[in-house]
Amino acid sequence: YALANLGAAYAAEGRTDAATDCLQRALGLRQALGDRLGEAHTLRDLGQVYLDGQQPAEARQALTAAMAIFDELGDEEQSAAVATQLSGLGN
Repeated sequence: YALANLGAAYAAEGRTDAATDCLQRALGLRQALGDRLGEAHTLRDLGQVYLDGQQPAEARQALTAAMAIFDELGDEEQSAAVATQLSGLGN
């Protein structure tokens, strides 16, 4: 959790490279642990960092993966929130 929180802090400061690095490392750990909910949240956060960094292709990939996991887990609220983020990317 510390890496994801650190990534969020870096993102809030506009330090997208550091945020991306921390979130990617957190994602790997959550995947290794089988933490699907944590994985989805980290992918959503990573997608937002990519959006903020003007990387739409990477944002779409991360957000689509996050939404798929939220759907799998039955978390309609989070899935809808991610769908809203994706809608900002257009087609």
